Amino acid sequence: MPNFGAITEVMELSGYNAIMKPLPPPEVPGKTEFERFDNAVRQVLTVSKEELLRREADEKRAKGTTDKLDRK
Repeated sequence: MPNFGAITEVMELSGYNAIMKPLPPPEVPGKTEFERFDNAVRQVLTVSKEELLRREADEKRAKGTTDKLDRK
């Protein structure tokens, strides 16, 4: 029977997975599991008002440029 232990050791020591371990999950405030999940999703998906306004202005500018080109 082949020695798979030696093969897995070689695989673990080669390539970019040699010493990489996943990071632990960040601490998210909340009393219950659902509250922590909700807070984590909110942290990831929240965009500041300034960022939202900047993106909207960029889109309007891009659309205005396209409209002007289409009218010619």
